[in-house]
Amino acid sequence: MEKNDQQNFMLAIGLILVIMLASQYFLWGPNEKARLAEIERQETALSETTPAIEAPALPRDRNDVLKDEATEGARISFDAPAVDGSISVKGARIDDLSLKRHFTTVDKEEEVHLLTPRGAQNAFYAFQGWSGEANDLPNANTLWKQIGTGKLTPTQPVTLTYANGELTFERVIAIDDNYMFTITDKVTNTSGTEVVIRPYGAVRQHGLPDGWKPFHILHEGAIGMAGTKLKQQKYKNLDKGQELSFTSTGGWIGLTTKYWMATLIPDQAEPIAAKALVHRDGLRTIYETRVEGANREVRSGQTISYTSRIFAGAKRVEVLDAYQKNGATGPLGEELQPIPRFTDAVDWGHFWFFTKPFFWLLSQFNDWFGNFGLAIMALTVIVKLAFFPIQNTAYASMAKMRKLMPEMEKIKERFGADKQRQQQEIMALYQREKANPFAGCLPLIPQMFVFYGLYKTLFVTLEMRHEPFLYLNDLSAPDPSSLLNLFGLIPWEPASIPLIGPIIGIGLLPVMYGLTMWCLQNLSPPPPDPTQKMMMQFLPLVFTFIFAGFAAGLVLYWTWSNILSIAQQYYIMRKNGVETQLDTWLKKKLGGEKTEVS
Repeated sequence: MEKNDQQNFMLAIGLILVIMLASQYFLWGPNEKARLAEIERQETALSETTPAIEAPALPRDRNDVLKDEATEGARISFDAPAVDGSISVKGARIDDLSLKRHFTTVDKEEEVHLLTPRGAQNAFYAFQGWSGEANDLPNANTLWKQIGTGKLTPTQPVTLTYANGELTFERVIAIDDNYMFTITDKVTNTSGTEVVIRPYGAVRQHGLPDGWKPFHILHEGAIGMAGTKLKQQKYKNLDKGQELSFTSTGGWIGLTTKYWMATLIPDQAEPIAAKALVHRDGLRTIYETRVEGANREVRSGQTISYTSRIFAGAKRVEVLDAYQKNGATGPLGEELQPIPRFTDAVDWGHFWFFTKPFFWLLSQFNDWFGNFGLAIMALTVIVKLAFFPIQNTAYASMAKMRKLMPEMEKIKERFGADKQRQQQEIMALYQREKANPFAGCLPLIPQMFVFYGLYKTLFVTLEMRHEPFLYLNDLSAPDPSSLLNLFGLIPWEPASIPLIGPIIGIGLLPVMYGLTMWCLQNLSPPPPDPTQKMMMQFLPLVFTFIFAGFAAGLVLYWTWSNILSIAQQYYIMRKNGVETQLDTWLKKKLGGEKTEVS
């Protein structure tokens, strides 16, 4: 490379670094400020209230709200293997729910609080009501009365009653061992005339979820199933006034985030009307999903019943799949229908035909090995075996290309001034030796789909959240170690440094990935152009920085994949009689003589 070319190349590298730093400051910074400004706008915006929502008040601490209502006797506790919390007698709202098996951090000091009562910060709750011709029908503000005492458990349902002078409502609430509440209402008409009523359910989220961040690759917002057709609308689209609505026989609708969800599941045998919309409570935006059942004509003296379900919990695929296949048993012993496509509450993406098999394989390997890190390594071996034929062809071609390097150098020396003749002679050499310079690109195309499929799987599924492997405590998060904190020995997070933190806080696993990429690169024939060759030499460093922000499980996959590729390519090189740079380096270090490669 000429001196001017070297200067221009280094100038380009410096310019790229400046652009990276500037983009953090001028692009990523304003985007984050815009997100925070949107949340602040929701908290301060003034608008009309809707009839079913109480007058606005300043949000209070969640624990303070629960403590006050418990003192007033306005709560019914529940306790199940997967969840605990309480139900408000006002509206029979399920509005206090914690996930006993999931925690906010890897330290496992605080459970995830999924549902939060109205009046608290980030209120999130669900309830069942009735609408129609009669007055004072049950809604979010109705005061119910508990019959008897005791908490709700999987073996002990609770019964609530409410009467408005015309209709008497008896509500039985049951809970299973996971995340499903079953609500059975018996309605008796004591008015002397026929009335027409219909059941409905609602899930409400006051403001954006706590810690919410928009991701292009992830759906968070309203989600529903119109029969067997998936319907989705992100929070940002709901903010813009884009509603989601559908009618179908059976189905479900709710609000979902990355790992958690609250969903309304009506009677699957009857027609429903569902929608997602946005309104205001005077302080912030309220996101609501709502489902209405069919009209019921209740004659005087007649009693009817209606059963629906509310799912509030973690989107564990195994649990969702059980509800999808088996349904459930109601509090009165009635069999409830399976929930259509409930596992699609997990955002598998457009390439679900990659992400679903990847997840299934990872789950199987995790069952066998008892660790998701080992499961990822086993999946890597399976992928390598699947791609072995095309990779073997590519590596054999690269070995042949490397063997032709001396001949190519002679051609360059002979026709150095005549670039056209030089290319003609090189192409003739390829044809004569039956070498394909592009064969090494063959494995890249399917590996791009593998990369996306595995990245999506690790990003959206809950199962790898807070799963450890060796020194890593969470395979779904970036490697927390860094050279600057001696790979975790010093309790300090370099990524917290403004602007340059994400760049300099590189963990051990991304460094290992960069080293394995460099080794793999040196086994391949270098580009003939000196400038391209220098640019290729910088790629391992560039990808080390890029992969530092990816989930540790994904970096583990590619690091282990590189190690297997190095072994495979080295074997093929030796088999084809090609001396690698590793052989040359070893002979220099060991002072050995050049030996024949067989």
